[in-house]
Amino acid sequence: MSRNREQRAEKARKKRAARDTRRSISAATPLASPTHRPPEPRPALENISQTTTSRMPRSRLAWSTLLAVATIVGALLGLLPFLVGLSVQSPSAAYDNQPFSVPFEITNDNPIPATQFTYTCIILDLKFKDGGEIRNGSAVPQQLSDRTLYWRESTTAHCEGLAKLDPTTEISSAEIMIRVNYRMLRISHSFEKAYVAVLDDHHRFRRWVPK
Repeated sequence: MSRNREQRAEKARKKRAARDTRRSISAATPLASPTHRPPEPRPALENISQTTTSRMPRSRLAWSTLLAVATIVGALLGLLPFLVGLSVQSPSAAYDNQPFSVPFEITNDNPIPATQFTYTCIILDLKFKDGGEIRNGSAVPQQLSDRTLYWRESTTAHCEGLAKLDPTTEISSAEIMIRVNYRMLRISHSFEKAYVAVLDDHHRFRRWVPK
């Protein structure tokens, strides 16, 4: 009986010794914690794909902005000939005793060139002191198709031969008009400008003013 107890006690001591040995080994070499593992490097292809994806919205925004600006500029260029065109300066008689010897100065106020001019000088109304009258008398239309009028450039419409009066002729009223036709961006345009004669007390011509 005593021998069996000794054998069992010996086996128990060996088990405890083996268990203590395993515990000491585990304490000497601790396992690495999963939370402290270094991050694994991402594949280069994944990084490139992610960068490209992040840049795509910016690229689309840039193209959308560029398209919107181009549309606005195109619309403004299309409307510009209708907003700003040619202008005519108030004429002055080339000769004091010939009020209808009027050269008109035409200026292009539009950055777009104007081509194919046609202008016509018209006497809307001319009344003489003795009762005579001329209405809607016009000169032959003059063509300037070979001339291109650029921005802020001017040309002269010669209407000196519209009517020749005797220097002693007295007039009571007079109105003249110039009609201008031209093309801009292949679109035909036309405008008219009328002027009234200013007379002194002796029915002598002084100047033309816009009507």
